[in-house]
Amino acid sequence: MNLLIAKWRLLSLGPGKMKSSAGFTLMELLIVMVIASIAMGIGLLSTQNMRQNYQLRTASRRVFADMQKVRLKAIKEGKVGSFAFDDANDSYTYTIDGVSTMVDLRGQFGVAIYNSTNVNFNGNGTAGSGGVQLQLVDHCQRVYVASSGTGNVRVIDQTCP
Repeated sequence: MNLLIAKWRLLSLGPGKMKSSAGFTLMELLIVMVIASIAMGIGLLSTQNMRQNYQLRTASRRVFADMQKVRLKAIKEGKVGSFAFDDANDSYTYTIDGVSTMVDLRGQFGVAIYNSTNVNFNGNGTAGSGGVQLQLVDHCQRVYVASSGTGNVRVIDQTCP
């Protein structure tokens, strides 16, 4: 029956008057646009979260690298190197051989400093325990010096308090 109806429609249009079906209806275009906008919204949210994680990891790696630099330079030159954190300004200053360098974590990475303890590296590379907790929104990382006195620097992920 359906075949007969289809043939009748083709014949009723006449020769050269076949209905063209090349294109999309307005409803099909709207559905595709809604699906695409939902997918872009989900992608945007995950991209923002990845960017925040990247900023926090970059800041913690910067602190880690600077602590290692101070430790190794103290060993090389046989002098004391210090690492002082400023919680109020979200920055730190490291000093070796009388030369101080200040790093602003809030300005460079948008990261806040919490629960910091200053660290002094001895000429043989050992240090007392100390470190800092970095926080960005609801993500936290902690950079600290091992309390065993060996002066090893570590980075640990942790949940925010």
